[in-house]
Amino acid sequence: MEIEIKVKVKEFANILKKLESLGYRYCGKKHQIDTYYSLYKRPLKKRKGQVLRIRYDKLSRKTRLEFHVPKNDMVATEYEVEVGDLKTMVKILTLMKAKKEFVIEKQRRVYKKGQLEVALDKVKGLGNFVEVEMEGHDTLKNHNAVKALHNKLGISSEQLLTGQHYNILKLQRLKLKYAYF
Repeated sequence: MEIEIKVKVKEFANILKKLESLGYRYCGKKHQIDTYYSLYKRPLKKRKGQVLRIRYDKLSRKTRLEFHVPKNDMVATEYEVEVGDLKTMVKILTLMKAKKEFVIEKQRRVYKKGQLEVALDKVKGLGNFVEVEMEGHDTLKNHNAVKALHNKLGISSEQLLTGQHYNILKLQRLKLKYAYF
């Protein structure tokens, strides 16, 4: 189970200084291209929908098929499997009559300390985001740990985009109330 909250920022310089002062270590960068698909014939409200996507990382050249089931605004159960052949996976989804909804492309830099992970994301067409996440149980203690790090980074609770995943932000950008997932 993954707990995550993100916030939109103009730039990363102050966040980077604070991460360094807090002892977070740089773990690398990613260039992720997420293609969202739907398998259903009727639309679901955007906040209640499950997410099916293919995530391709241009730097590592790795592909994963991912299915996320939201539990609440901060928590989702994620089912992920590595796929050896991107073209074949896309062909399988096409043959299954899956509908390609949209693509989200981002440049990500990852920092970690203990159970907490911070991603600095430049998302094409959406902006810059700081995402704090933690693998763990859906407990008040874990929720508070994620929120506390935002506070240490100088981010107020009013700035937090709770429940605002990139796919939802993309739907808003496209002025759509829902997608078929």
